[in-house]
Order: sequence, then structure tokens, then C-alpha cells
Amino acid sequence: MNILFNTVMVKFDRDNDEVMFESGEKLFISTGWEPLMHAVTSGVVTHVPNKLIFNRKNPNSVQYDVDMEIQVGDRVIFDFKAESEVRKVAAPIDGSYPLRYDDIYVVIREGEVIPINGIVLVEACDTTEEEDVKKAMEFLHLPDTVLKEKSEVMGYVRYIGTPCRGFLNAPAELTEVDDHVSVGDKVIFHHAYAVELQYSIHQIINKGKVLYRMRRKDIFAVMEGEGV
Repeated sequence: MNILFNTVMVKFDRDNDEVMFESGEKLFISTGWEPLMHAVTSGVVTHVPNKLIFNRKNPNSVQYDVDMEIQVGDRVIFDFKAESEVRKVAAPIDGSYPLRYDDIYVVIREGEVIPINGIVLVEACDTTEEEDVKKAMEFLHLPDTVLKEKSEVMGYVRYIGTPCRGFLNAPAELTEVDDHVSVGDKVIFHHAYAVELQYSIHQIINKGKVLYRMRRKDIFAVMEGEGV
């Protein structure tokens, strides 16, 4: 199959209708309850496009000006809505479905976690780090009602993708810089950007940790000398 541009063929992982615990016990889940929470968000790449087209005058353009980083055989993590939306409009070809390149957030290749499309993955702090979390909330002018067990305003950078050269729906001069955050940095961000990469019981990377996906522009501050 020759994929011309911007579309990746992915064979989805099985439905998230069961969870296996370390004890060997299995929990069956009714995925009709909170369907996005239990959506399939991972799969294996079977075909990649010849190229990516980023062009503000092209209605089929990708959202982000980036190089293609996906390879056949990669396992990928994608948007919560991608699987259900594509099943409505496309039939599988040899078991694979077409996903837009810009709906994919992470590549896993030979155990290496590679964020793409400019994504940064941040592990949420425990709110037991109370003093720092309260400082962050004050910095962002947020009420105490936002406070949860896992912070939605502070965390540690765990993985960083290559920065985007541009964004489709932003001024042409807006680009990302690659020098203000590093892996291990403790960072502050707005709770509106605290979007989990995957629901915790279905995570395939950093299991047991809350990982938020965001972009460099969503990070407001780095806590100097406090990285891990």
C-alpha cells in the first residue's frame, strides 16, 4: 500500500475491556461507562506516508510543522477520540485503520519512548509536596478546589519531543524553542493543560504514574534546583 501523505495505518490494540493485575487476577470492565476513559489509545504501525504536508493553504495539512518520526512496526499512543472517530468513517484494511499523523503523541520503539508532534510528557507531582504545589497554585491564581491527590499544576518532565517549527492555526512566526525545559525539570503549568496521556489502568508506559501530555508553550515556569 502506498500512503501518499499525512496518514498512518495502525492496527489497534485489543479493546480495554479488561485489566490484568500483578496478582494474576483479571477485572472485566463495562466500557460503555465513561467510554473515553476506556478508549483504545495504542496500536502498531503497519504503513507510513511518503511524506508530511504542512501548508497553511492546504485543507489537508497536518497541524504541526515537524519531520516524520514514525516507522513501520512502532507501537504508538494516540488521542482518546481517534479510534472511535475513525471506526465511524473508515473500514479496516488488513486489520489496520487510517489515523492522522497529528493525532499520534508517542512512539515506542525497542523500549524507547519517543514523543512526537512536539509533545512533552510530564509526570504529576504528589500533592504531598504541598508547599511547592501551593506556590504553583498561587502563581497561577488558582483556588484550593483544584487541589487533588496528583497535582494538576506541577510535575516532572519525563520525555521531550522534537520542537515544532510551526503550527497550522497560529501566526507563522510562532515556533517552539528547545532550550527552556529538560528531562527531569520540575515545572509549573496550568491545570487546563493537565491532560492525561492514557487513563491510569490502561497505561502502557510509566505504569502507576500520572503522565500529562502538553507542549513547551504550556509550561509557565521551571523550579530551579528541584528537578529529579
